[in-house]
Order: sequence, then C-alpha cells, then structure tokens
Amino acid sequence: MPKQASQVIDFAEAARRKHHEEKDEWHLRPEEICEFIAHHIRTSKLTYSAIAWKAGCSPNTVSRMAMGDTHLPRYSTVFFILDALGFDVVLR
Repeated sequence: MPKQASQVIDFAEAARRKHHEEKDEWHLRPEEICEFIAHHIRTSKLTYSAIAWKAGCSPNTVSRMAMGDTHLPRYSTVFFILDALGFDVVLR
C-alpha cells in the first residue's frame, strides 16, 4: 500500500495544529493524536481486522481507537496503527 499523501485533516482542533507543507509533517498535541487516528481508521478502505493484522494488535484495539474510546494509547500502538494505515511516523 502506498504511503499517504499530504491531506487536510478535518476535525475541530485543526486550527491549532501546524501542518508544515514543505516537510509533509503534522504536529499534533497528545489529545489530537487519538482523534487523528480515529478519523483515518474510519475513512480507511481497510477493515479493522486488516488494520489490526498489519499493526500487530487486536481488532478490538482498532475498533476502540476508531470509536474514540481510547484516550491514552501506548506509543507503540499509535506507531503501528499509523504505519498500518500507510503513514511514515517519526518521533522527535
């Protein structure tokens, strides 16, 4: 699956998020990360099971993230789900 291209993120806190077009980076506050992931899980063409398989977690974990039931996920969960969705993830 090809990596995600630059795209608009549509959620309430987007005005406070800085998107650096020249680097194709998103700078998200911790509370925005779950909403960002949930949006991309829900709009993905992959099933929750396919995302979970690629991320190495359970479909229940992906479902809880998509529904907004997870508020403090592990960094590894965030990393692997975003990777499964086709994002390159770099922590600084």
